[in-house]
Amino acid sequence: MSSYPIEVINQALHAHDPDCAYWLERVNALLRDPANCLHRKALEHTRKYLEEAPGRVDAPRGHPPGDDCQ
Repeated sequence: MSSYPIEVINQALHAHDPDCAYWLERVNALLRDPANCLHRKALEHTRKYLEEAPGRVDAPRGHPPGDDCQ
């Protein structure tokens, strides 16, 4: 078994804002490869984390609709 998916997940979870897109690309590539089925759940969680990273350039700004800050 290759440790590459684990290394990508580790690096992705420690990525800073400008690097999120790079690691998201790597994670998506691993998800497309059937050889990584044992790591699918961890890769999916990592992808979600990267997609929701607050510093991403294309991340939504401000409060979500209906969010009460009182």
